[in-house]
Amino acid sequence: MNFSKPYKRFNKIAITLLLSGISFSSLKAQNLKVNTHFAEQNNENFHQTIKIDSLQDSKSMSIDQLLSETKKNYTKAEAEKAVSFIGDEIDWQTLYNSGNWSKVITFWVNLHSSKINDVFAFTDDFEKISKKITDPAQYADFARKTAFALTRQNRAHYINSIAPHVRDSGKIKDFNGVLAVYMQAAPGTYAPELIFKVHDNNVVLKSKEMANGNFSQTMLLFYASGCGPCEHLLMQMPDYMNDLKNKRIRIISVSADPDEYTFENKAKDLPWEDKFWDYENIKGENFQKYAITGTPTIFLLDNTGKILVRTSSIDEFLDYINKK
Repeated sequence: MNFSKPYKRFNKIAITLLLSGISFSSLKAQNLKVNTHFAEQNNENFHQTIKIDSLQDSKSMSIDQLLSETKKNYTKAEAEKAVSFIGDEIDWQTLYNSGNWSKVITFWVNLHSSKINDVFAFTDDFEKISKKITDPAQYADFARKTAFALTRQNRAHYINSIAPHVRDSGKIKDFNGVLAVYMQAAPGTYAPELIFKVHDNNVVLKSKEMANGNFSQTMLLFYASGCGPCEHLLMQMPDYMNDLKNKRIRIISVSADPDEYTFENKAKDLPWEDKFWDYENIKGENFQKYAITGTPTIFLLDNTGKILVRTSSIDEFLDYINKK
């Protein structure tokens, strides 16, 4: 009996599966129906199609099939399955050298931002993929294309959420062009101005003017009433007031409270003068410009408006100012 043809066909299937990032151990016969079709041209080119019968098993998907359905109106469950395949099964080094790199990244971002709508899930997924991309040039391009797609969809809070991971990756040296969005309100950069509406008037605080008069530095505190860590921090603040005053540090707090009553009820007990409320909450312009994705977030600015410290820990903040 001649086994050469089936053996050659098996090798072709194996190569295609490997290039798609699919491991043989993950292909469970009870969950998959595999229909392989080869269209041969000059005995070299062939194409594999894998039909998906199990909604739960994203490993049966192929890149070609994924991209052929980019215009499909995905349900949330289908979108979660697709991003699971992209994050778990794709070989990103192989993808980088293919013609599908940009398409897959854009499609992955679109599914997350328009169908799944969970910034925390997106951040976890981004970090998982980032660990797989070890080459600095490939990682920089991944971060760049992700930022570009998110910017086009006006998803600044998604960018803010992954920015610390990008900055701390150590894989990007120059944050130029599109990559500059990841340096927003990062230590070493100049703080954006703050704009508040107070009694129908706009109050503008320029960062270079915050530490004016007798102040040498500025502590910016972004918080929200009812937030557990925020409440704990606000209860501690009176204990630090003398030390901050002696170091000539001006305190400016910015609240993400849902309404003015909640803000004023909390602010009246805070022992510093400059207390403001962003009526658009954490989605407001001030929180977005400072790339705030959670509260509390604390900044230390020098007298020129440059950010020296960005942290969620009052202990880290105090350690810095007490070491100087």
